Amino acid sequence: MFHLTQLPDQPAIYYHASADQAVFLRREDFQKYLKLLSGSKQKYSFQLLAYSLTTSDVHLLIEPGSFPPEKIIHFIHHQYAFYIKKKYGISRPVFSDSRTLPVLNTRSCLEICKYIHLFPFLTERCSRPLLYRWNSYQAYILNTSLDLTDKSLIYSYFPLETQSSMQEFHEREISLFASPVDMKSFLAAYVETAFQFALGFNTPGISQTFLLSSPAPERG
Repeated sequence: MFHLTQLPDQPAIYYHASADQAVFLRREDFQKYLKLLSGSKQKYSFQLLAYSLTTSDVHLLIEPGSFPPEKIIHFIHHQYAFYIKKKYGISRPVFSDSRTLPVLNTRSCLEICKYIHLFPFLTERCSRPLLYRWNSYQAYILNTSLDLTDKSLIYSYFPLETQSSMQEFHEREISLFASPVDMKSFLAAYVETAFQFALGFNTPGISQTFLLSSPAPERG
């Protein structure tokens, strides 16, 4: 079981960027992005609650602290775009679409965290959620220390048998769906509803234009 409470005045931020073509082609590309993510945490002192990288998608759940989320994302993606364009001779924009959602309460935070962690499974990139390497799910369930994730907030919602309770929360609905793709449609609809709901709020520190779908920031 988990406790539903209001998040702090500064909400968490869910960020999703997608690309028309693969932007993580090799193991070292995933590693490069995570290295940039680590450097951005040191520079901007934000909390990384969850992340997931797949071939053409980036999902981040962060508490941005005192810096605007636009600035954090720009720092990461400007450097990654430079890296991948130079490495593979790419001239097109790296990420063709992105959007940011303020996460206003615990329920939204947990469901979006679940969506991020299950995304590789839902898009059939792994046979079981815990087998995927390039996200923070293993760090939570196996409680690994060598990871970028700041786990204390999410852990606080699962005070009893933390890892097993969190895994049950993430995976308990899998058997209810005929396929991972069907479950993805269900969870994606929840995220979309939360996104539309958040657009009705004037959230401090987040520009409303940044909430709308737009090209991911890459230029300096």
